[in-house]
Amino acid sequence: MELNAKMLYDKIQGCWNGKNIGGVLGAPLEGKRGVFDVQFYLQQDMDGNPPPNDDLDLQLVWLAAAEKYGQQLTPEILGEYWLTFITPHWNEYGRGKANMVSGLVPPLSGHVENTYHNSCGCFIRSEIWACLCPGNPALAVKYAYRDGVIDHSEDGLYGELFCAALESAAFVESDRDTLVKTGLSYIPENCLVARAVKLAQECYQQGLTWQEARKRMMQEVPGTFGIQGSTDGNTEGFPTSPAGNDAPNNIGLMMIGWLYGKNDFGKSLCIAVGCGEDTDCTAGTLGAILGIIHGSSRLPQEWLHPIQDKINTLCIEKTKAHLLNGIPGTVTELSDRILQTIPRFLYRDMCEILPEGGYRVFSQEPLACTARRTNYVPGIGGVGDTQDRNPVFHENFSPLTIRKDHHMFRLYLEHPQGVFLQNDRQLSLRLTVEATAFSCQQWIHVRIYAPDFLAVSPGRAMSLPLHNTMQTPSVVELALSAQNLPLGEPPAGEVDVLIEVSLTGRHSYEVVKTRLYIR
Repeated sequence: MELNAKMLYDKIQGCWNGKNIGGVLGAPLEGKRGVFDVQFYLQQDMDGNPPPNDDLDLQLVWLAAAEKYGQQLTPEILGEYWLTFITPHWNEYGRGKANMVSGLVPPLSGHVENTYHNSCGCFIRSEIWACLCPGNPALAVKYAYRDGVIDHSEDGLYGELFCAALESAAFVESDRDTLVKTGLSYIPENCLVARAVKLAQECYQQGLTWQEARKRMMQEVPGTFGIQGSTDGNTEGFPTSPAGNDAPNNIGLMMIGWLYGKNDFGKSLCIAVGCGEDTDCTAGTLGAILGIIHGSSRLPQEWLHPIQDKINTLCIEKTKAHLLNGIPGTVTELSDRILQTIPRFLYRDMCEILPEGGYRVFSQEPLACTARRTNYVPGIGGVGDTQDRNPVFHENFSPLTIRKDHHMFRLYLEHPQGVFLQNDRQLSLRLTVEATAFSCQQWIHVRIYAPDFLAVSPGRAMSLPLHNTMQTPSVVELALSAQNLPLGEPPAGEVDVLIEVSLTGRHSYEVVKTRLYIR
């Protein structure tokens, strides 16, 4: 399957017009619980000047990072853009930002002490990766992962991976069930996001009304978004999840809108908003999906006319906007810049920019992921090698794994017990080193730099074989203990541990740093 320039551009525009329409439609009912009769925009007399929506803002910043770094984009780079340009401090945004300021790198920043790691702020920014990797969901998932781990983990992250895969596939596939199946193939089959999606499908197949489907969703995959700002205690008798556990519930409600709207753009968005909860997110994401499928040229003019082409922003540090190459003020400008950036993300066999007949993009086959695992860490670094085009699944890796890529090897530093040191308790870290270059046997030297009061077992220096030919990684199990804390005033509560890995007899080395906390 392939896309020519005209088709691709129409679908990119459709994505962002749909995102803009859905976000504006849902904004007035955001955070409200109930069943609402929605037929059209609740805002009056917009006249081409829609209200700002943070769900779109975040991706304008990601575009600037994508334009500068292309395939070299990492979670650490995106984190720096977040700290520099994203102004909100609420919920998961605030927690992720606070963690990065404290020295925690992604994916630790998205998980540690983060009540909102399963919230909605992650899946709402999936569209940029789908548009930069059209028809190639595995690649879209790879970059969506790099984005999501900044301030989310687990189901919050899975929500973005699901949406990014589905949206990327929608550039070349229009069948709803096939698209949903594709999205589900990139997330753990038993996670709450997958359960919510399947529940929506089950309700539709059983012939329930959308109102009845909503009720089942609220009962079986509960959330809290619709009651967080409530002053009347309106829960409708539904159970509540822990605060911030809202991504599964809202993705389920988005699915209800899509299923019961039967691909009708306006009807689908109105049903999604009619379900309440995080309405600008559910309608915005659904609008983007349908916009990609239909293309901008086939979106109803009645929905386009009130907002026209305008993008208004809310959450971007505008005094630094010049560092972003400017903030796109229209869907047209945003789409133009994305079209120009796509070749920086696709590999040569995925894109031709100067063929006879013009720009062409080729899709992956098959669209669905064929290497599923229950628990995994998708590939978040590396460029150019075939293996790294797809998510790299490591079933035994902790979700809290820092990855560093070197041209000779790849490092994974796992935190299976988290980041908190306690007296008389050991904290485990696991270092895995994989060879990525040259089919020859080598040795690596590992050196750990840590404060003297921190005991490191089996030691602070060691040498290990690196088996390139058999693709067998070297693994070091480290046990850290703060038993030797000095008398008197305790040391600072933050402890930095640096691990240096070098190849014996060569000049190549890499350093991975992690920050731990004393409790």
